[in-house]
Amino acid sequence: MTRTDETTVETAQFFQPLVEFWTKSFEQNMEFTKTLMESGKQATDTAALRRRWFDALAESFDAYMRTPAFLETMQRNFQALTECKGKSEDLAQEVARELGIPRMSDIGGLFERLQSGQKALRYRLTAIESRVGALENRRHSKAS
Repeated sequence: MTRTDETTVETAQFFQPLVEFWTKSFEQNMEFTKTLMESGKQATDTAALRRRWFDALAESFDAYMRTPAFLETMQRNFQALTECKGKSEDLAQEVARELGIPRMSDIGGLFERLQSGQKALRYRLTAIESRVGALENRRHSKAS
């Protein structure tokens, strides 16, 4: 073997691990980039992203709404709302009574009384009509 051939072989042996390292490094970098790009597609999928966000939000709300503090606050809020509604209804009833404005309960009772009065008038009119009819029959029978 010649001296240049020996030098070429020694140089190749010296650089071979370095070339293999960089080749392997580039292959791994390409695999990493490919994996990153595929995961990027999932991250840019707006429907999947929205679904994951809503799932996380629903889970968070569910956990919060089941806490004793939230449930107690809601109970107090409903009690206060019910009490406020009752007091406002009492106040409205009092104001209507003082001003002479009829309320629905007053009108409902009035409507029932009007219906019973109408029935009594119809009954009386029917009775009067039958009496008038009887008197007319008598008068016709006396006249004949």
